[in-house]
Amino acid sequence: MRRLFLLSTALLAGSASAVPATPPAAAPATLPVVDGVRAVAVVNGAPISLEEVERQLATLHMQSEAAEAAAPASQDPSALLDRMITAKLISQEARAAGFEDDPEFRKATDEIRRSITRDMLIARQTADLKPDPAVVERYTRDYTREYTIGSVFFQSEKDAKDFEARIKAGGEFFKTAKAVRDAGKGTGPDGPQKHKESEMLPSVVKLLGILKPGQTGPVMQSPKEWAVVHLVAVNYPPDPDARAQATAKALELKREATIEKYSAALRAKYATIDQKLLDSLDYTKKGAVAELAKDTRPLATIKGDAPITVAELSQGMQRRYFHGVEKAASDPTKRINDEKKPVLEDSINRRVIVLEGKTAKIEETKEFKERLARAEDQVLFEMYVKRAILPEVKIPEAEVKAYYDKHQKDYTTPEMVQLDALGFANRADAQDAFAKLQKGADWNWLKTNAKGLLSAREAAEHKVSGSLVVMGSLPPGLQKAVKGARTGDYRFYEESATGPFHVLVVRDLRPSQVQKLEAVRKPISETVYAEQLAKTLEKTSAALRKSSEVKVYATGDALKRLIMNDLKGPS
Repeated sequence: MRRLFLLSTALLAGSASAVPATPPAAAPATLPVVDGVRAVAVVNGAPISLEEVERQLATLHMQSEAAEAAAPASQDPSALLDRMITAKLISQEARAAGFEDDPEFRKATDEIRRSITRDMLIARQTADLKPDPAVVERYTRDYTREYTIGSVFFQSEKDAKDFEARIKAGGEFFKTAKAVRDAGKGTGPDGPQKHKESEMLPSVVKLLGILKPGQTGPVMQSPKEWAVVHLVAVNYPPDPDARAQATAKALELKREATIEKYSAALRAKYATIDQKLLDSLDYTKKGAVAELAKDTRPLATIKGDAPITVAELSQGMQRRYFHGVEKAASDPTKRINDEKKPVLEDSINRRVIVLEGKTAKIEETKEFKERLARAEDQVLFEMYVKRAILPEVKIPEAEVKAYYDKHQKDYTTPEMVQLDALGFANRADAQDAFAKLQKGADWNWLKTNAKGLLSAREAAEHKVSGSLVVMGSLPPGLQKAVKGARTGDYRFYEESATGPFHVLVVRDLRPSQVQKLEAVRKPISETVYAEQLAKTLEKTSAALRKSSEVKVYATGDALKRLIMNDLKGPS
C-alpha cells in the first residue's frame, strides 16, 4: 500500500496544475491560527499547517537527495500545497464513506499507534546522546588510514620467490625491485606509492596490518600474477569528512546500544519468561512446527496484558523464515532453535512498548495526536484510491499502441559490439601482428606467441572489454576504428601516439533496431496506466473541490517567503 501512496502522490504532482487550488484573496502578513496551528489552507474546516508543508518539503528534498535526482515539487511549495489539499479532500471523502470502521483501517492504525509510540519513547531515551570520543577516534583512523608501500609483480612464481629470497638475505627492497624490473623479470611502480586503505584489496590490507614499517611481506598470489609488498609507512592525514563520518558512525552505535539496553529494561519490567519451557521447545523434531503452532501454553507472562503463548512464538518463527519454517527445521545444524529467544523478545517488545506508552501517557501528547492524524489521513487516502479510483482505471489497447508509435525512439536498442583485443607496447609489433592476421594467422596462436605483447598487468590496465557493449560507450577513437566493420573483421587501434596499440577482432555486431511492441508492452502499459490514473485522480479531485469549501491563505511568492522566514528563525 505504501507503493500505491507514493505512486498516487507522484501522479498528483504531475497533474496539480490541471486542478488549481482556490486562489487566496490576498497574501496575509500573518497566517490565521486554526485548531492551534498556522494554517496555509483550510479544507472543509480542517487546517493544513505551514509546518506540515515544510515537513513535506523536507521529506521530498531528502528523497531526491537519496535518489540523486531533482524533486520539482521541493522547489514549488504551491504545487505541493495543492496536492496536499487534494489528498485531504480524498481522505475526508473516505471518512464520509465509513472507511474508518473498516477492519483494514483499524489494523493499519493499530500498527501505526504502536510505531509512533515506539519512536517517541526511543526518542526520549536517545535525545541527548553523544558519541564516545574513543570510538570516534578509532573510526576516524580507520577511514583515513593511508599506507606508503612498494610493490613488485611477477608472471612467474619462481621469480617472485627468488626476489623474496634476496630481500630476506638483506637486499634493500627498492634497489632490488629496480634490478628485477631492469632484468625484465618483474613490473611495478618506481619507488614508494601512497594508497588509502579503502582503495586496496582486503588481502593486501590484512597483510599490511601485521607488517611494521620497513618490513616486506611474503609472496602473495592473485589469479594472474604474484606480488611482493613492502610497507614504508602508515599515516593518518587530516580529513574533516572522515571525522564527520566517524562521528555519525559512533553516534549510531551508541544509539543502537541504548535502544537495546532500554528494550531489555522494558522486558524485565513487564515480562517474565518461562525459560524451562522455552528451552524444551525443539522445532527440529518431525512435525514439531505444526504441533507447536497449536500449543496454547503461556511462554511469557506480561503485566497488564495477555500472556504470549508457544503458538504465538511459532507464528513469529514462521514469519522469520522467508522460505518456510519447515525447511529451516530440517537443517541438521538445528540453527532454527537459536532463533527462539530473539523471536520471543521481538514479540515481547511489541507488547511492552504499548504498555510503557500508556504509563508515559504518550498518546496524550500533542506530537502523538498530530502524527497519528497525518498517518490516518494517509491510510484513508490509500484505501480510497485502491477501492474507489483504481477500479475505474483502464488501459485501452489503442492508447498503448499510440504511445508506442509516438515514443519509438525510447524503445530502440543501441548499436552493440563485442571485441577481442591484443595489446602491444609499440606500433611496429602491433602492425606486424595485424598483417599476419590479414594473411590468415590464427588468433589464439598470436595471443600466445606474438612479439611485444603487453604484460598481464599492463593488458589489464588497458583492457578492451570482451563483452557485448553499447558502441556509443566506447572511446571515440575506438568507435572510429570499428566503424563500418562486420563480424570477423580485424581492426587496428591506438590509444594515443605513444600507445598502447591494439589489434582488434569483431566477435559480434548488432545494429540499432526498434523493439517490437510485444517486447515492450509491459513498461508501456505501466506508463499508460499511470497516465490514466492521473486523469482519474484529476477528475475526482475536481469533483470534490466543487462540492467542498477550500480556503487558501498563501501561495506563490507569499508562501515561499513564509517558509524562508521560518528557516531564518522563529516567527
